Amino acid sequence: MPFGIKCIFTVAAILVGITFYFIDSKANNAGPDWIWRGGKNDFFRNMICKEDGSFRKYTKAGAYLWFALFILIIWLTP
Repeated sequence: MPFGIKCIFTVAAILVGITFYFIDSKANNAGPDWIWRGGKNDFFRNMICKEDGSFRKYTKAGAYLWFALFILIIWLTP
C-alpha cells in the first residue's frame, strides 16, 4: 500500500478516535429503540450499551483498541 494512502487512513482513524473521545459515556448513546432491530432487547445494543442507553464500562476502550489495531495493520501490510 502506498505511503500516502497509509497516512490518509491513519489520519482518518485518529480523527474518528478524537471525535469518539467527546461522546459522553453516561448519555443515551443508543438512540431511539426503533433504530435497533430488537429494540431494547437487541443483542448488539446490549453488548455496547446498558438498558438506559449509556455505554458499558469498556466500550470506549474497546473502540480505541480497534482504532489502534486498524492503524497497526495498515502500517504493517506491505
